[in-house]
Amino acid sequence: ADTSAQVSSLIKLKVREENMEDSVMNVGKMGGALVLMSVILGLVFAGMSLYTHEYVRQVPQSLGGGVMPCDISEAVSCSRVELSPFSELMGIPIASFGIMFFGLMLFLYFVLPEASWVAVAFVGGLAAVATSVVLLIVSKFLIGSLCLLCIGSYTASILLLMTSYVCR
Repeated sequence: ADTSAQVSSLIKLKVREENMEDSVMNVGKMGGALVLMSVILGLVFAGMSLYTHEYVRQVPQSLGGGVMPCDISEAVSCSRVELSPFSELMGIPIASFGIMFFGLMLFLYFVLPEASWVAVAFVGGLAAVATSVVLLIVSKFLIGSLCLLCIGSYTASILLLMTSYVCR
């Protein structure tokens, strides 16, 4: 009876092990899609941020320019962030760099094998999160206001890092 209980325990353990392997494989298969979704999310937020950057600078206030729906208060204002001198680097809107980064990640998705792309996405995610931390500090402490669209881009960067880490 003791031997049959041990055999039964070993069989149950083996079944659990196989189920865990199947779960890990399913995460791997679905993981590439999750990484891709975080890239697309980043592209969307960076694109909206670039639109906001141009809108608040180009459209006269009398026609509604300079104010965006994401302007909630002095502490949370996309327009305030986008109108600051920190919103550009050498005359290029910061959001453009986000579009280039997430656009490159999307391009690489189509040209690299999935395992290579996920590894590149992980390294890119590290760089994107580090950049996001710097931009968040600048926004909060030098500009004195947070941009919800920028926070969306930061979130996409964090998701890119997390999903590519889980899937690598």
